[in-house]
Amino acid sequence: MAVVAAAVIMAGAIVVVVMATISAAGIMAAIFTAGRITAHSLHTVHSPHIA
Repeated sequence: MAVVAAAVIMAGAIVVVVMATISAAGIMAAIFTAGRITAHSLHTVHSPHIA
């Protein structure tokens, strides 16, 4: 039983780590995308002759 319990705990820990990694990557991607959109908008505003 101890072996089974240890395996379940390990699997749970792995799932938590994977989920945290995915969410962190998603947050970073969202921030990066927002930054790109903001920079593009500011560039367009400051350079109307290009738009």
